[in-house]
Amino acid sequence: MPARTRPDSSASRNRRQLIPDTVDVRSLPWTELLDLVPAPLWIIGPQANLWFGNTAWQAITSGGAEPFTRSGTEWLLAVHEDDRRHAVTAFRSAAANRQWIDVVARLRAGEEYRQWSLIGSPYYTPAGDVEMFVGAAHDITEAQETQQRLRDLGGRLVAAQESERARIARELHDDLAQRVALLTTTLGSAVQTRPFSTGRARRTLMAACETLHEITSGIHLLSSELHPPKLTLLGLGTTLKGLCDEVSAGSGIPVQFKEDGTPIAVPADTALCCFRVMQEALQNAVKHSGGRRIDVRLRFDDIQLTLWIADDGAGFEQTSVGDTGLGLMTMRERVELIGGRFRIISEPGCGTLVEAVAPIPSASTGGVSHEPSGAVP
Repeated sequence: MPARTRPDSSASRNRRQLIPDTVDVRSLPWTELLDLVPAPLWIIGPQANLWFGNTAWQAITSGGAEPFTRSGTEWLLAVHEDDRRHAVTAFRSAAANRQWIDVVARLRAGEEYRQWSLIGSPYYTPAGDVEMFVGAAHDITEAQETQQRLRDLGGRLVAAQESERARIARELHDDLAQRVALLTTTLGSAVQTRPFSTGRARRTLMAACETLHEITSGIHLLSSELHPPKLTLLGLGTTLKGLCDEVSAGSGIPVQFKEDGTPIAVPADTALCCFRVMQEALQNAVKHSGGRRIDVRLRFDDIQLTLWIADDGAGFEQTSVGDTGLGLMTMRERVELIGGRFRIISEPGCGTLVEAVAPIPSASTGGVSHEPSGAVP
């Protein structure tokens, strides 16, 4: 909040003492009007002494006492003990520097504390000193919690990015690089073989071709993990079915895929979101559920598509897990980023259902299709 400079003498005269010392604040007629305002309004002196607080202010600072009993500095009893000195110092500093007051403090709300922002404008005496601050309190608990979640998510995403980079580096070094080195050695051996044997050369070249095929497969797999080209070439439904088949073949767990409705044009970001959500959900089901079957269903409607991934595994208690896992968090973030809805239904012993609902823009909005040219639009 920018500092409020001291006004000129004419402005100071217009802001002379609003509440004479000899007048009962609550007897002034305008206080009844302020009591009707739902926002907490207050008048606090330069030493953090309360001159006036409307009904909404008293509700958050009275701590269950009778209304209007927290005058003077008693309102600070509602402030968390670790924030009281900071709050008082902020008022004194703002008064000394003739600035706006802008301080954040935790105020007690029942059995818990909530974050409140106190922002107020200074009013001056004829001599130019700050006589009082007039302002309001704003509950910023949810906003700060959201910011903290975003910071936590940012940190986890950075860690995940570094982990993925390390994995790719290992794949390149331990797999592809080793295979290329082996191929080089094999071809070099074929050149140096003496005396020349057609049969031996043929066997060496066949081994080299096999190694080269494995290298090509490894590059293709790594490329697909970074960005699935099948989404553009084959469409969403076919790509998801292929992913189900791959997971089933690799894990030995049957993964059944079903597609309902007529395939429609799916924006590129929506298609990629569905692919990543299903990829993460299948990975979680294989690693953690202990189930014997996974069912995937993709349904197209006129204005949206819905993706379900269900397993018959152990399930989990959602209240104890929430969205603390990076995988669950990123799935939710991906879906909400495209304007969709995401939820997980699970109970111990009852398996887990992951649901993602994504809106499909109409053709007039210019949505980019991820269906192949032969698909029904």
